Amino acid sequence: MADGRELIEEVVAVLGELPERVGAVEGPYTADQRAELDEILESANKWAGMCRKKQWLRGAEGTGMAQGCLDAARRLRGSLDQPTVAIEHAADVAAQLERLARLLATKSTVMT
Repeated sequence: MADGRELIEEVVAVLGELPERVGAVEGPYTADQRAELDEILESANKWAGMCRKKQWLRGAEGTGMAQGCLDAARRLRGSLDQPTVAIEHAADVAAQLERLARLLATKSTVMT
């Protein structure tokens, strides 16, 4: 089983390919929906960047949380043809990554 650091790298890869995929199915998206999705994806990428290469992700708890982020990112990738669902899934990915990044920041503060 991969540790959490590898899983976060997969999340980053999935998030990186989404703008191109959204462009391919843009028909069902209104301008407002596309703008909202882009904003949420930008936030998710920011939080994912803060989670990269953190040693705490090697443990069971970190790996479990990273797996949850990856599962959410995969759900998002599978729902891109449904704008409302995709926006909800994008918000879920961003929220999970934010929660993980904040936890990692707390852990690093406690450990130093």
